[in-house]
Amino acid sequence: MPLRNALRLYQQALKNHPYKMNTLQTSLLVASGDIIAQQIVEGKGSNHEIDRTLRMAVLGACIGPTLHGWYSTLGRILGETCSLPRNLGKVAVDQTLFAPVCIASFLSLTALLQGRDVVKTLENDYLDVLSANYKLWPPVQVINFTLVPLYYRTLFVQLIALGWNTYLSTKVNKEKVA
Repeated sequence: MPLRNALRLYQQALKNHPYKMNTLQTSLLVASGDIIAQQIVEGKGSNHEIDRTLRMAVLGACIGPTLHGWYSTLGRILGETCSLPRNLGKVAVDQTLFAPVCIASFLSLTALLQGRDVVKTLENDYLDVLSANYKLWPPVQVINFTLVPLYYRTLFVQLIALGWNTYLSTKVNKEKVA
């Protein structure tokens, strides 16, 4: 019963405050990806960089409402349907227009927050991250647009993105040789 009540409260908050909820949940999930990156992938243990996790949380707070707005816009323009052909069109638009800009923005903001050179960061990391994006996200987005209701799309993507966020955190926080 308590789990059912919590789920009902979550659903109500998500429908009444979609931007706030997507900001909060995405911030938490991006920060969780960084924690996994630092503790499991990098094995930092007690040398965990709290400031790095907080930077990633800030980036997640920017990504969450952006994703919600994007999914809402796609739905308004291309319609909400379970039609696979229409949703393949949404994926094509998403991966052609949104993904490249979102990745460039993420890498640029990360570089700025770290005090690194934005142009060098984009030169070093953009094509690798974009290539990794195209290996993961098209099939995820087909499922997302075809089976997941609008209010849950950001959450679905961010749950899948826990692994993606871990990858991104490791990628953007690796030590760079000048």
